[in-house]
Amino acid sequence: MPNSLELPRYWTPFDIFDLRRARSFESLFKVAHSVLLRMPQPVSMVCGPITSGGRGGRVENIKIFKKTIDELSAKNIEVFSQMPFERPIWKIQRISYCEGGYNVLDSFYLPIFESGLIKAFYFIRGWESSFGAKWEHGQAKRLKIKIVYL
Repeated sequence: MPNSLELPRYWTPFDIFDLRRARSFESLFKVAHSVLLRMPQPVSMVCGPITSGGRGGRVENIKIFKKTIDELSAKNIEVFSQMPFERPIWKIQRISYCEGGYNVLDSFYLPIFESGLIKAFYFIRGWESSFGAKWEHGQAKRLKIKIVYL
């Protein structure tokens, strides 16, 4: 997670503070929503395997995500990166699983998509091997968000 000297674009020190103290997916959504409101439209998001499918491991899948985000950004495509949320998501998932749990897709990602602030999804090759990416694909169709296959 970045320190205050390495703020991701469109993030404030308050966002980092709130991200670090978040204890629920709803709290993470509030941070994401604040960041998204500062981003110039249209905003896109990369979709693909992180925990299931892809290269078979989270570390390799995240490397591909970061590379894809960087490549799209270099083409002047505004990309909302979910990468700063990965560590807090894992922490909350471990806690919520022990307490009967709730779903990151419905509690974090769905409100982002339904906010109307994401205008396009860029699907990484091999997205079909991921449960979450298939779910995102279905949400994109339901919400009429543009789909681009890489």
